[in-house]
Amino acid sequence: MEIERFSCEAEIRQFPMAYGFETLSHTRRNEMFCPWCGTQNPEDAAVCQNCGRPLRPAAGGPPPSVIPTPLAGAVPQGFFAKLFDFSFRGFITPTIIAIVYGIVLVLVGLSTIFTIVWGFQVRTGLGVVLLIFSPLIFLIDVIFARMWLEMTVVLFRIAQDVGEIARMKRG
Repeated sequence: MEIERFSCEAEIRQFPMAYGFETLSHTRRNEMFCPWCGTQNPEDAAVCQNCGRPLRPAAGGPPPSVIPTPLAGAVPQGFFAKLFDFSFRGFITPTIIAIVYGIVLVLVGLSTIFTIVWGFQVRTGLGVVLLIFSPLIFLIDVIFARMWLEMTVVLFRIAQDVGEIARMKRG
């Protein structure tokens, strides 16, 4: 069965018009674009990750005449579409997590500097102690913030992967 699959894929690549494709646009060796909506998909995917339609039409199946709009309930594309999506099908957290990390670094850095300055205003000895230990506290704060943000990203990736598995089982 595996030999047939590869020979069929090779035939589709060689003669895409016979299978309803104008061209098979490969960006990398293991990825292709959906002929219906143009979304980039893994080469071994049976259905499109975006629109859920078959990536390789059945023999004699009609080619897509127009690019349809996404199916109802599809994940919104674009930052602002996801931001104002009240169904919460699309997540913006994975796209803004780097910005959040940058903000956390700046805030922790500023709080460290203000703590050192405050220590010198109260007593010189306290300022020296804080000058020595504040970098360690800064590193600990950054490590825990990074771990928290990484766990957040992992949760969102799990949700996306589970959704993709559910779509693959349906389609």
